Amino acid sequence: MVELGASVILCTCSTIGAVVEDLRGTIDADLLRVDRPMASEAVARGSRIIVAATLDSTLVPTRSLIASAACQMRRDVTIVDLLCSGAWAHFERGNQAAYLQEIAREIQLAASSGDVMVLAQASMARALEFTSDLPLPVLTSPRSGLQAAVQAYRGHYSRF
Repeated sequence: MVELGASVILCTCSTIGAVVEDLRGTIDADLLRVDRPMASEAVARGSRIIVAATLDSTLVPTRSLIASAACQMRRDVTIVDLLCSGAWAHFERGNQAAYLQEIAREIQLAASSGDVMVLAQASMARALEFTSDLPLPVLTSPRSGLQAAVQAYRGHYSRF
């Protein structure tokens, strides 16, 4: 990517995001993980954070990221897992509507048990279209991650 002129690279996979952060400084580009801004915002918004995921393998890195953000911000948080395991079968079959509706159902049921919720996978973001009147903010990585990438890009070019 750098060979093609990229000055900012945004990793959109939550599961391997930590690898991207470990590689910072090894190439001549800003390396960002899509979910870091979301985690920081979640920590800033509340102390009881629900982490929703459709795969168990995504819970661990997202929990770790939130714990890291809490440590950096010197805040105590409680992380509550919400595994929407029934949704993944719909995703694998290509049934996007059923995937999103199942996530929305799980989000709706768990929403009262936290201060803020994060959707650990970018593919989950559109599930919010199937929810209503949630009693807490629900954060997604696509929006906050892209905003961070745009800001990094603008910062890179404002130096010249």
